[in-house]
Amino acid sequence: MIKNIRKIAFVSNHDTSDVHSWSGTGYYMPRSLEKQGFQIKIVDKLILRSSLFDKIKSKIYCRIYKRKFHIDRQPSVIKSYALQLNERLKEIDYDLIFSLGTLPIAFLKADKPIVFWTDANFEGMINYYSEFTNLSSETIVNGNLIEQLALDKCKLAIYSSEWAADTAIKNYNVDPSKIKIVPLGANLDSERTKLEIEYLIEKKSFEKCKLLFSGVDWARKGGNIAVKIAEELIKSGINTELNVVGCNPEISGSIPDFLKIYGFISKSSTEGWKFIEKMYEETHFLLLPSRTEAYGLVFAEANSFGIPCIATKTGGITSIIKDNVNGKTFELDAYISEYSNYIKSIFTNPDRYKKFCMDSYLEFKKRLNWDFAGESVKKLLDEI
Repeated sequence: MIKNIRKIAFVSNHDTSDVHSWSGTGYYMPRSLEKQGFQIKIVDKLILRSSLFDKIKSKIYCRIYKRKFHIDRQPSVIKSYALQLNERLKEIDYDLIFSLGTLPIAFLKADKPIVFWTDANFEGMINYYSEFTNLSSETIVNGNLIEQLALDKCKLAIYSSEWAADTAIKNYNVDPSKIKIVPLGANLDSERTKLEIEYLIEKKSFEKCKLLFSGVDWARKGGNIAVKIAEELIKSGINTELNVVGCNPEISGSIPDFLKIYGFISKSSTEGWKFIEKMYEETHFLLLPSRTEAYGLVFAEANSFGIPCIATKTGGITSIIKDNVNGKTFELDAYISEYSNYIKSIFTNPDRYKKFCMDSYLEFKKRLNWDFAGESVKKLLDEI
């Protein structure tokens, strides 16, 4: 057992000061560890250095073989990350290396323990997200090699969901005892109190059911399905509004009156955050029938406002949403009527709806916040 881990080198190839990078996870994760008493030394913004040969190869795969070639999974790139890290780690004093993901540390040679925390693994993403479909055989081999190397050298591999952890155990040669699950928290700077949530719940009107679709990828997150669900609710006699934040939907034909589109809103600006906050306060349900989803931070964010989430049984979502506690998940091939009937049954019963909202908030307070995440990781690090 390694005792007295106090100084952590937090490693990321992203900019951890950017709240937009990876939905802000790189910003909030090291701060959650800092709140647990760790001294955090940030080692971020690693440069992706690819060779001319790899760039040419990428074009050949794309144009001739019609296959995707991920340069960021090339061994030369990953070795470059390791070299950059080795040089920068010489300049700081640390007890442990903590990486946001596997890429920075796969080829790293270090005499200190290594831990990583992420929401997915390479094999789990193959043929799941669109950018991981139709991959070249070289990318598949390299991607899995890099993942295996990271799993081999880490003391702990922390995943945000059962889905990610299970795919790692199933597809890689790894001791299951080093695989741990800790949900990521809601990427918000402020939290509401129970009294504030009670006030928000009580002041909500039941004259119109307000649904919120929040995401940058309209198709992957089931935007067209969300529209159909809203239409079905209207047909059933429920006055419904679907608000879309984060993207400009791909709608064929004219935009229906019930659909309100706001595009991308930055949480980092005061004006943007006030808009998002107001939207959450007025929303009855977050509706995100995603086709694929490694995790889904927006579900935790919605719960922080006491908003139940309507989603699908895919990827890491079921590690966030507990059916009939802080939301409801449906099978990917569920009928539109299954969604609409469920929403209607809750919305038309104000007492049931209000309890649903409070239970959603309490679920956030119990396990879907960064304080809980940081405390959970600290316990794991204390046992290394």
